[in-house]
Order: sequence, then structure tokens, then C-alpha cells
Amino acid sequence: MRKVLALPPRLARLGAAMALMAVVMVPVASQAESTPAAPSTQTQQGSFRQLQHQFIRIRADLTRIEGEAVKKNPQLLKMRDAFRQKLAAIMKKGGVDVKAQVKKLASIGKQLQVKNVSSVKHQELLHQARQVRLDLFAAERKAMQNPGLQAMRKKLQEATLKTMREIDSNTDKLLAKIRDLEVKIVKLHSRLVQG
Repeated sequence: MRKVLALPPRLARLGAAMALMAVVMVPVASQAESTPAAPSTQTQQGSFRQLQHQFIRIRADLTRIEGEAVKKNPQLLKMRDAFRQKLAAIMKKGGVDVKAQVKKLASIGKQLQVKNVSSVKHQELLHQARQVRLDLFAAERKAMQNPGLQAMRKKLQEATLKTMREIDSNTDKLLAKIRDLEVKIVKLHSRLVQG
């Protein structure tokens, strides 16, 4: 079943970034095992993981509610598809072919799963994946400057949230919690990267 994007784009991108970080953090974690980290760094890494797990659990709850909303209101699928088609068309006019970029990411993902990939090739592939994602995010931000697209997104979000609230009265609490977690994750990630 297709899913409707109910989360604000910033949160959706954070979820995608966290998924990519999980891939990126695997080599870092294996290096960290051979080099003991300072206790404060270990504590921060543990806190970061806990926040990630909370974020994933809440996102799963919201995804479940959203799936139920789509079942209850199939019009949301039509609205979502129309929004995505217009977004892709505007991005393509701007020089970024979404379908081609998604295929490129899938290809990179398959190459990353090969067991005998050298660490140099692995890093190259991760860099390529990051660049494709950055290009997609930049093209999406640019496309979202379009007033018609903004109106479509707002209408889709409002309709989706309305139906989600009808299904689960905790929807707003879950959204507030995930926004709070996003802020905490970004702050903690900045501290971990800086030092």
C-alpha cells in the first residue's frame, strides 16, 4: 500500500538522513570499538541512539495512523499522487530527474551491499549517495518555492492530519514529540561531530 506523506518535509528529510546516518555510522561504530571513547562521548552516543530509537518508534506510530487514514480516506492517495507528480515535473524543469536519481540511489545501495567492496570504494559510494540526496533535497527546496505546489502540499497535509486526528486523538502529541526529538537529535549530533 502506498503511504501519504503526513510529516512536514523537514521531518521526512530528517528520517531519510537518519537512515543514511545509520549506514554511515556503521564504519564509525566499528572503528570506535577498537579505540575507546571518552566516557562523555560514550554517554552522548548512547543518548543519541536512545533519541534515534524514540524517533523511530514515534515515526512508526505516525506511519501506522497515516496508513489507517489512507484506508479511511482514499482521496488522500489521489492528492498525494498529484502532488508528487507536480513536484517531480517542477524538479525536472529545474534540471533534476527524480526517477533517474532514485534509480541511481538504488544502484548505489546494491553496490554497498556487496560484501567484498573495498573500504575506499565503500566511501566513494557513500559520498555519491550523499551527493545524490543533497541534489534531490536542493531541487525539492527550489521546487517548493512554487506557490501552486505549496498550496497543494498544504491541502494534502491538512486533509491527512484531519483524518489522522479522527483515527487517533494522540496524533498532535506524537507530532509535537517527534519535533522535540528532532531538535534534540540535531543538537546532540552537532556536539558529537564537534568534539
